[in-house]
Amino acid sequence: LILNYMETDTLHDMIDINQGHDSARNMFARYEQIPVFTCTTRGPEGYSVSAAKIVLASGNSSNGDIYFFSHYLGIMGAKGQNEFGGGMYPAAQPPSGKGGYCKNGVLHLDSAVKIRDITDGTTHTVMVGEHSWDSNVYRPWTIGMGSSLTSCAGSKNMTYILNSVGNNAVGQNDLYNDVSFGSSHSGGGTHFLFADGSTHLIQGDVALGLLLAAASMNESEPVDIIKQQND
Repeated sequence: LILNYMETDTLHDMIDINQGHDSARNMFARYEQIPVFTCTTRGPEGYSVSAAKIVLASGNSSNGDIYFFSHYLGIMGAKGQNEFGGGMYPAAQPPSGKGGYCKNGVLHLDSAVKIRDITDGTTHTVMVGEHSWDSNVYRPWTIGMGSSLTSCAGSKNMTYILNSVGNNAVGQNDLYNDVSFGSSHSGGGTHFLFADGSTHLIQGDVALGLLLAAASMNESEPVDIIKQQND
């Protein structure tokens, strides 16, 4: 839906959003590498059908072989202990299956969040996070929420510290929605887009409690993660 704002109008117009990502109409799109969706440090990344594994690639020279990934994913919300507001964050839905999906963040399933809904403050809430580290997680940029309402490639829960939990560490089918945000940058610093439209580099060793507070939009913890990580 944002392709029209990225000088990719033709690609936008060719996609039928009323059909699935793997429909005959839309399968072509996953072979397109979108430069804005790619971290230049990591380089284009995708799943190679011929090699049956995730690889680094270049341009659109895959000849229909590579499903290209996005290095920037929506944030569905926070899971676990709320260190600032008290108690636990709301349970993910459904309670089992690939980690479930949170709904206390900006970009959850079928979200239509307005500024007024972000009661923790737009400057304190992250809505998109970088996922460009070597996590070995399958996530073509065209895929959203699975039809079974369990797996979500385009958005993830905030559950673990940065650069820590990927398919190399746990079974992808068990925690697919919970894999860590992270990057290939020196020191693990990871870029996040905040709900006020600003982008910031979050330190690789930032505490989990701060990440969770930033990922939720309305849990009574308007914590300034940028200031707190430097204190």
